[in-house]
Amino acid sequence: MISFIWKFRFSLIFLLFILFCLSLSVLKNPKIYYDTERILEMSSEEKDVIDESIDDKNLLLASIRFKKDINYEAALIADSVHKTLQSKQSIRSVSSLFNEKKIIGSNFIPILSKRLKLSSEESFKKSFDRIKNQGSNFVSKDLKSLLFVINKNENADTNLTFFFDGIKSDLSKINDSEVYITGQSKSEHYMQDSVTKEIKFMTLFSSIFCAIVLWFFVRNIMFVIINLVCVIFSISITFSISQILYGGIELVMILMPAIIFIVCISDFLHLTNFNKDDLKKTDKFQLFQNQVKKIGVPVFLTSITTAIGFLSFIFSDVMPLTRFGIITCIGIFISLFSILIFYSLVVDKKIYGINEKANKTINNFIEKVTNIKRIESIFLLSIFIFFSIFGILNLRIDNYITDEINKNSKLYEEIKFFDDNFGGIKPITFNVSRDSSLSKEKIEELENFLKKNEVVIDFSSASILSPSNVSSTIKSRIKDIGSRNTNLLIEKISQYCEDLDLNISYSGVGFLFDNLSNKMTKEVLIGLVLAIILVGLLFVIINNYKIKFFIIALIPNIIPIISTIGIFSVFSFYFCLSNAFVFAIVFGLIVDDSIHIISSYRSCIKRNLSIDKSVSYVTQITSRAVIKTTIVIIFTLIPLLFSEFKSVSQLASISIVAAIVAVIFDLIFLPKMLRFFS
Repeated sequence: MISFIWKFRFSLIFLLFILFCLSLSVLKNPKIYYDTERILEMSSEEKDVIDESIDDKNLLLASIRFKKDINYEAALIADSVHKTLQSKQSIRSVSSLFNEKKIIGSNFIPILSKRLKLSSEESFKKSFDRIKNQGSNFVSKDLKSLLFVINKNENADTNLTFFFDGIKSDLSKINDSEVYITGQSKSEHYMQDSVTKEIKFMTLFSSIFCAIVLWFFVRNIMFVIINLVCVIFSISITFSISQILYGGIELVMILMPAIIFIVCISDFLHLTNFNKDDLKKTDKFQLFQNQVKKIGVPVFLTSITTAIGFLSFIFSDVMPLTRFGIITCIGIFISLFSILIFYSLVVDKKIYGINEKANKTINNFIEKVTNIKRIESIFLLSIFIFFSIFGILNLRIDNYITDEINKNSKLYEEIKFFDDNFGGIKPITFNVSRDSSLSKEKIEELENFLKKNEVVIDFSSASILSPSNVSSTIKSRIKDIGSRNTNLLIEKISQYCEDLDLNISYSGVGFLFDNLSNKMTKEVLIGLVLAIILVGLLFVIINNYKIKFFIIALIPNIIPIISTIGIFSVFSFYFCLSNAFVFAIVFGLIVDDSIHIISSYRSCIKRNLSIDKSVSYVTQITSRAVIKTTIVIIFTLIPLLFSEFKSVSQLASISIVAAIVAVIFDLIFLPKMLRFFS
C-alpha cells in the first residue's frame, strides 16, 4: 500500500482532482433535509396522525407590530391586507381579527357575527374596546400586534422565496410597523438557504485561521496550501457522496466540515512531526515509508476510533442518524486516503519546515507543565473530578424547537416574538375519540382547561359536534417550553381527560418533534458510550489482551469529556439533538491525542527503550505535535463560534474547552498512568 501510493502519487492526486470537480457539479444545487421533515417521514405514528402533522407544515403565522396604538385608519389598511392575502392562489385560507366571528344568542341555529366592526370609526372603537376586555387570539395583550394565521396551499407551485417576500411586502403596507413571519415551511426555507451559505463561509474563514497558525508553525506556504486543499477536497467529495446516495444532505451533516478539518490537520501535523535525524535521510521513499510506519499506524488507529464513534449511529432506526454515521465514516477514510496521497507529495518535494523558535516555546511549556509540583497536580485532578461529578449529577435531556438557532439569529427573533405575543408556534393537535361519554359540554371543559395552561386554540370542532362526528379535534399552539415541560403538560392533560372520561390522543409536528428528538438524543449518547467502550476493547486487543490498556485508553478520554460537561453545566447546559452529536466529534478529537501518545509510548517500549526514556520521548516529541494540533484546531474553530446554528457554535465552544482539558490531562496525568501501569 505504501509503495503503491508513492509510485502512483501524481496519478492519485490527479484522480482526487477529478473527483473534486465531479463533486462540485453534484453539489451545484444541494438538497438540505430539515429535521421536522425527517421526523414526519420516520414517525411510526398512524397515517391520520401523520397527515395532520403534515398539514402543520403549511401553517404560517404572520404579524404586524404597530409602533403606536391601532387606530381606525390602520385597521382599514390591515383589513385590505387580509383580503389581499386571501385572494392569492398560493394561500388556502387566512384567519385574523378581520374575519373572527362570535356566536350571538342561544337559538337552535347559531348566528355568527364579526367581532371587529369597520363600518365606521365609532363602531370600530366600540368593537375594539370589547375585544380589549374579552381578549382575542389575533391581538397581543398590549394591543399593538395583529396576528394572521395563514394556511399555504400545499398544491400551489410557487417559488418559496417569492412567496414569503410577497407576504412580507403585503404586510409592510402600513407605515410605522414591523412585520414578523414564522412557521415550519418558513423555517425550513430559511435553514436550507443558511446551511449552504454557512458551509461556504465557515469553511473559508476556518481555512484562513488555520492557514495563519499552520504557517506560524511550519513557515512554508506550500505546506499550508496542500493542507487546505486536502481538507477542501475531502469535504466536497464526502458531501457529494451523500447527495448521490440519499438525494440530499441531512441538516446534522453541517458538522461534517469541522470533523474533516480536525482529522486532516491533526494527521498532517503528526506525520510531519520529524526528528532532526529523520530529515537527514537522503532517500525520500525511505523517509515516507518510515514516517508512515511509525506515525501512520497511530494515524490509522485514530481514524478507526474516530469512525467508531460515528459508526455506532448506523444501528439507529432514525434515518438522519444512520446516514450521518455512514457518510461521516466514509468522510474520515476519504480524508485519510487524501492525507497519505498529499503527504507523499510533501515528502517528495520537501514541502515542510520547522519553526525552531515555536518548537522551543512549546518544549519549554511542556517542561513546565510536566514538572509541576505534586500538590499542584493533585489540585488539578481534584478540579477535574469535581466538574466530572457535577456534570454527571446535572445530566439532563431536553429539546427546544429553537435549539438549532442562536439567539442573534433573525429566525430566533421571529419565533420569540410569537412566543411572547401570541402563545407560541409549536403546533399540537388534540383528538378526542367519540364514545358514549363525549359531549359538547365536556369538550368545552377541556378547552377551558387548555386555556388555563397557556394552550392557544386555533380551531375546535366542538361548535359543530354532531352524532356523525367520529371525533372532536382541537388544533392548538404552545410556547417553545422544551420537550420535558411539554411532556409534563401532556401528562397533565391526559390525567384531566381521564377524570372527564374522555379518550384523547395527540398529533402535530410539535408533539412528534418532542418524542423523536428525545429518542434521537438518547441514541446519540448511547452510541457515544458504546464508542468509548469499543475504543477501550480495541486497545486491549492490539496490546495482546492486556486489560490495563482498557483503563489507560478510557480514563484520558472520559475525564475530559465529563469535565467539559460539568463546566458547561454551570451555565445551565442540557443535552439536546443539536449538541449530542458534538460530543461524538469531541470524543474523536480527544481520542486522537491520547492514542498518539499511547502508541508512541508502545513504539518506544518495542524498541527496548526504558520506561523513563519512553515517557521522556513521548512528552518531548509526541506531545509537541499534540499541542500544535490542539492550537491549530482551536484557531480553526474560532470562526464557528459566530455561527447562526447553535450546533456549530456549540461544537466550537465545547471542542475548545475539551481540547484544553484533554491536553492538560495528557501532559500531566497520562505519562504518570503509563509509568504506573508499566
